[in-house]
Amino acid sequence: MNKVVLLKKASLHPLSLVGRLAADFIQEDFILSRGNSNVEILMKRMQALSEGKSGIKLPVFAIYAGGDCVFIQTLKEGSPLITSLNNKLESTARDFELLKREVLPAVLGLNPEQLADSLDVSSDLAQALVAVDEDQYQYLFLLN
Repeated sequence: MNKVVLLKKASLHPLSLVGRLAADFIQEDFILSRGNSNVEILMKRMQALSEGKSGIKLPVFAIYAGGDCVFIQTLKEGSPLITSLNNKLESTARDFELLKREVLPAVLGLNPEQLADSLDVSSDLAQALVAVDEDQYQYLFLLN
């Protein structure tokens, strides 16, 4: 089961968020169907994108801010963030650590205490999508 990280509030518009990630991540847009019936296709696409050319399993996560658009983010193989990866961890745990320690603090400017207060973790993707659509959370990060 994929891990879902929910962020309560951020000061960035979704396009500004993905714009700030562009230096280290390749973005691919994915359109969710009505009723989110193609979520399995999204997860398969994320899995395929994680297979790096050099044999390294790359971190991939998807950002959802409501509506029908999901922004898939794949870490570039030449990114300096590659060196911060703990490849001894299972890929979902590794990707969560990368998101929590490197990506969100740098992009959103949140310190560890603010992040702890702002993040929730779930394994129920369907419920998490609804929570974002109902404005209980601003962003959902789906980890591969």
